[in-house]
Amino acid sequence: MNNLTRKDEKVIGAFDEDPAVAKSKKCVIDVGQRSQLELLNAEVRHNKETLTCLRLENTQLKIALQQASRGQRRGDAEKHLCREEELLHNKLCLLKRSLNSVRGKKEELTAEIARTVEEMGYVMKEGGVAFDENSAVGQKIRSLENRLDKCLIKHNEVNAIRRTYETLLERLQQEQAGFDTQLAAMEKTLQNTEKDLTDLNAVAADAASGRDAAKAEVVQLKSQLARERRAHNKDVEERRAFVQMKREQLERKSRRLREKMEKAEERRHRVNTASGNVQKKKARVTTQKQLKPEDLEQEQQLREAYNRLKEVTMSANVDEVIAKLRERQDANVQLKRTANEAAQKDSLLKEERDKLQAEWNKIQHLSMNCELLSKHQEKQHANVEERQSGMACGSAVNAVEQRALVRRRVLVEFESHLNDRKNELSEAQRVQEKLGQLLLDVEAGVQHLADTVACTQSSVMSASVNVLSSEEAAEDGRDPCVARGEAILKVLRASSKKLCDMMSVLSESEVAAVSKSLARWRGPTIVKTIGNRSDGLMTAVNWSGSYVDGDDAERFDGAERRCNSSSEDVVIGSRKWLDATAALSAPADEFPENEIHDRNELKMMSIATVERERKKARKQLQQRTKDENP
Repeated sequence: MNNLTRKDEKVIGAFDEDPAVAKSKKCVIDVGQRSQLELLNAEVRHNKETLTCLRLENTQLKIALQQASRGQRRGDAEKHLCREEELLHNKLCLLKRSLNSVRGKKEELTAEIARTVEEMGYVMKEGGVAFDENSAVGQKIRSLENRLDKCLIKHNEVNAIRRTYETLLERLQQEQAGFDTQLAAMEKTLQNTEKDLTDLNAVAADAASGRDAAKAEVVQLKSQLARERRAHNKDVEERRAFVQMKREQLERKSRRLREKMEKAEERRHRVNTASGNVQKKKARVTTQKQLKPEDLEQEQQLREAYNRLKEVTMSANVDEVIAKLRERQDANVQLKRTANEAAQKDSLLKEERDKLQAEWNKIQHLSMNCELLSKHQEKQHANVEERQSGMACGSAVNAVEQRALVRRRVLVEFESHLNDRKNELSEAQRVQEKLGQLLLDVEAGVQHLADTVACTQSSVMSASVNVLSSEEAAEDGRDPCVARGEAILKVLRASSKKLCDMMSVLSESEVAAVSKSLARWRGPTIVKTIGNRSDGLMTAVNWSGSYVDGDDAERFDGAERRCNSSSEDVVIGSRKWLDATAALSAPADEFPENEIHDRNELKMMSIATVERERKKARKQLQQRTKDENP
């Protein structure tokens, strides 16, 4: 630069005054400033690195100084010298590196200066003295300057992008080390997920098939239930229509018979009042004077007993009464036998349940002992199992699993067996409850019969028999059903004895008079009422004595309810017929002091008494079951 002549300096001064040249110089200055800024930044970075190294060395020297001052330094002189030598070597390397970088920057700057001088010489040669901005050369220069600026901008952008990609490449190289393990883990997870998906698809298919089968079964059961309901409703409607028709027929017959009886009663009353009221009164007074008061009282009691017997048995023939009582005795014997069988079955089922419970407890105790023993053995042989191979461990685990599986199967079998026995026991208890209810109904009917036959003495006797039988059953430990059956038999024997006494007291003339009065009766007599009721009870007992399942038990309940309802209806209707028979068969002058004026009231009283006895018997049975099964 110092070798330039004065003329060249003038040319340069002229060029400096030119705005285009000033602009180009400004661009060159900007490029120089950028390069200088980059050099300064590199120097700052180098200084920072040097500063960090010096700080590290300073801290190490401080630590060494503190250790030396406290007497805690244990290294020898050779190690210290080696360390100092390493530090000096590192410093020398850093200085060489910085020197190399400075030399490189110097070479770049000299090359840039030479290039700039060449460009300036080219510009001076090509520009000339007079330079016009609007000329073609000026426009070309401006376009070149613009292109140069754009190229510089693009160059800077490319450098920035290059640095960005270099950083990305470094990061990717760092991440590439763990990529293989992550890929293997993801592949393994994917395989497990696919396996789980196949298992879930299989389970879903099984569940769908089970769901379809369940839906089909539900549809089938619904259709079957609908058919059964339709059949049941049809049966109920037919029975209702039949019962309604029978009721209407009975009402019409009873109305006609009542009208006939009223007309006959009016005719007989007119005839009797017109002809012989005075003679009958005289004959009654003479007979009463001839008899003693004790005989009169006994006759009064016999008449009352006779009337009650007719009302209860619903027949005026003595042979029929005895036959019906014998049928009742046979029914009671059958009931007693059925109750004994049910009690024996109950005791057997209870014994079997106790045995199964004992076996269950024993199996549980054995399973607990086996588990404790296996745990103890596992603790003792833990070290041995660790030394064994994987095959041996697998075989031992399989053996333990097989033993556990065998135990579980045995437990499941015992549980199923115990559940079956429990179900059988519940069914037997239900049958026993039904038999007990039936026995209570029979007991109430027999008690009412005994009270009607034997008057006040029989009620006291039956109550004493019931108390004695319950006390004896409690003392002997017998079944209350058996004791109740024996009490019923005792009451029936007492009633039959009382009837025999009544028949022995009655004379043949009185029996003949009653037979003639019954022979004059033109209406139908109901004889099969008690037979129907006893047949219903016998069928109920026969059904309950056998083993029934759930559907048979439901049919048994329905049959028993229908039997009870039909028997009650027949009893009520038979009492109506008995009232009419007694009203027509008894003459006007026979038992005038015992004539009942309100038959409906007597009927309602008897029905209320029977219902009260039934409720009382049900309460006693419930209390007894609560006491037996607390």
